Amino acid sequence: MYGMQEFNGIAYGSPSGLEVLKNNVIVEVVNEFGEKTMECEEGNIVVTGLKNHVFPLVRYKTEDMGFFDSEGLLHITKSRSNDSFTYKGTEFDGSLFWTVIFDLQQQLNIKFLQFQIRYTNNRFHFCLVMDNESVFTEKNLSDYIYNFIFEKFDINIGVDVNIVNHISVEQGKNKIKYFINENDL
Repeated sequence: MYGMQEFNGIAYGSPSGLEVLKNNVIVEVVNEFGEKTMECEEGNIVVTGLKNHVFPLVRYKTEDMGFFDSEGLLHITKSRSNDSFTYKGTEFDGSLFWTVIFDLQQQLNIKFLQFQIRYTNNRFHFCLVMDNESVFTEKNLSDYIYNFIFEKFDINIGVDVNIVNHISVEQGKNKIKYFINENDL
């Protein structure tokens, strides 16, 4: 689910794309000049609310980045609410972990209800809530994810996996962040 306090729900779906809630908002992806981007071209996500008639927000720049694919599904590539991390001088947004989760779903046929990654003590700690029984152990998944991140992004950071029953919301925020960088605190 993609949403924000200003609009409530904006879109829903999976890592393979989000369906915009067209009865609630209009979503555009625009370049730095405010012009709509082409299909699969990354840009700034801009939202217009359709429900608030007292104080409507029109073309509200969310500070999130993304693109629409050929099927009209929204993909978030960078989110202001998620932490980032720097590895060998390159900054990575936490949204790269959607790529990891999508690969696990596609290649290993694992379905997730929730996930969260914490970057602590120079390691990625994955907490995974699964919707189905898996033949993979936490160690198997740790090795698979480590290899995927190394091959896809050239990031050599250790990975731990914990299969859990639920993930708690952040204290005082009523929100679950899917990537939290505690390494740089």
